Parts: sequence; C-alpha cells; structure tokens
Amino acid sequence: MREKKEKDFEEASAVVARHVKLLREYNEMKDAAQQLMGMVAEKRGVTVGSLYETGEFGVGPKD
Repeated sequence: MREKKEKDFEEASAVVARHVKLLREYNEMKDAAQQLMGMVAEKRGVTVGSLYETGEFGVGPKD
C-alpha cells in the first residue's frame, strides 16, 4: 500500500511539474507577444488597448 502511495505521489508530482513548465512557457510567449503589440501600438501612435479592441491580432481585451 505504501509503495502505491509513493508511486501515485511521484506521478502527481511529475504532472504538476510539467504543468508548471508549460505555464512558464505560455507566460514567456504571452509576454513576448505583448511586447510586440506595444511596439506596434507605439509605431502607430495608439494604445495597446485599442489594438486589443480591433481584434487585429486575434486577441481581445479579455484575453
């Protein structure tokens, strides 16, 4: 019984570690995309929020 609990704990820990890794990667990509949108907004002389509102980049204000 104890061995099964240890194995289950190890498997759960691996799942959590992978999830954290994927979230970190997602956040890095999202940050890069927001920086690019900031550059586009600055070049156009508009706010980043206005770019979200147009949906031009496939994201909206709630994303």
